[in-house]
Amino acid sequence: MATLTQARSTSRSTDSSLKRGAWLLIAACATFLAYFVLAVTWGTAYEEDILAIAAETGKTVDTISAADLSRLALAHETFMIVGAVILILPAGVFLAAVLAIGKGLKTNEGAPFARYAVLAAIGSAVVWYAYWLLNVGLFFGPDNLPPLTRNLDVLNVPLPAAQALLGLAALILIGCAFRAVGIVRKAALAAIIIAAFFAVLGSVLVLSSGFEETIPPPVFVPSSLILAIALLRMQEQPGTNAHS
Repeated sequence: MATLTQARSTSRSTDSSLKRGAWLLIAACATFLAYFVLAVTWGTAYEEDILAIAAETGKTVDTISAADLSRLALAHETFMIVGAVILILPAGVFLAAVLAIGKGLKTNEGAPFARYAVLAAIGSAVVWYAYWLLNVGLFFGPDNLPPLTRNLDVLNVPLPAAQALLGLAALILIGCAFRAVGIVRKAALAAIIIAAFFAVLGSVLVLSSGFEETIPPPVFVPSSLILAIALLRMQEQPGTNAHS
């Protein structure tokens, strides 16, 4: 009887962790939607200015000099601060989602994949926050940029690309974990294929552009939504849990 009670308790804990992870994945995707709304409304002047600078200097928007980026940041200071606050959220929320899912899978066949997914998500978050920490230096002005911030024209491509690839790797590993366990197998396969496609496409984009264009951070959104919706639908089905 004690063993049966313990098994039921473990099952409820697993289901709760997976459900929490699903909602956190949706929340991470929602932050990008919030930034998109901000960009197409309040941020139109900023977008026009950065495109004008790129055209004037003959560079892509990802390789504009740190000095020009600093002038742009100071000219659109409020938008930049609000936008940055929104954009620093996804990596942390995504990491929390992967940690929750990893917790839900730590006692079954998906555990090895889940552990590596957590490591990839941690790496993605570390790179993303380091990148935005460098961007803070832009507010010191073009003549007072911190040492590493001065190299943003070089780092603007590899850092976001590394963050995106690590996030996609985490999603692929989560999908593998779900398939190993035997839950949401079709959705997991779809998420794996889409994440792998974006990883390859993004890598080709970066390399073929000569490191002048990076991988857009929202590439993790489709696979995240597929997994999240599948997990929530699974939770709604009577008698279904992560062990079934």
